[in-house]
Amino acid sequence: MAKMNKGIFGPVLGKLHNLVFSSWKGKNYAKKAPVVLPKGKKRSQSPTQKASQEKMRFISPFQTPFREYIKIGFKHAAEGKTELNASYSYNYNKAFVGEAPNISVDYSKYSISVGKLPMVKDILITLSAFDTLSLSWKKDTKKGTTFNDQLMMVIYSPEMQMADGFTGGMNRCNEKGSFIFNEALRGHLVYVYFSLTSFDRKRVAESVYWGKLQL
Repeated sequence: MAKMNKGIFGPVLGKLHNLVFSSWKGKNYAKKAPVVLPKGKKRSQSPTQKASQEKMRFISPFQTPFREYIKIGFKHAAEGKTELNASYSYNYNKAFVGEAPNISVDYSKYSISVGKLPMVKDILITLSAFDTLSLSWKKDTKKGTTFNDQLMMVIYSPEMQMADGFTGGMNRCNEKGSFIFNEALRGHLVYVYFSLTSFDRKRVAESVYWGKLQL
């Protein structure tokens, strides 16, 4: 049964005949109701559908450690979908290669953000202490930038399936800073990503892959 909680001019919610009406992120949707199969009977899938599902099972847990960074980096690309789904779509054929059971990640092509905010340049990283990374960069104050654009950094260990990083606290114009990382990552190889967001998070840069780093 469908309901109209706000009267005849409001959105329809629920099921009406073979359609399901819903509302999400302020937008109204209607889709065909799924066919209910008899108990014990499974829906047949095409080889393409099976391959897509296997790839999704690989990608979803991979993205989990990046979740908080993706929520910022793909905020403005999530039209009608979640930030994780936007990242999934963007990276699906770009960074995840092969087919099950031989799917792998091209870390150099994985993106944690998409946007047009100009990025900083010439980022350098050194391991300056047991658990500390020293960073430096060139601010690149071209049109469209502001002094307090916020640096975002993510380091990811495939072995630990763990990500660490920050999403602010260092401004574009600082041109240097330091980051104390999780001690559990000490001794592990990590892949490093950078991005920028405006202070109000309304703009974001296309992320860059910095490279590999042994902690």
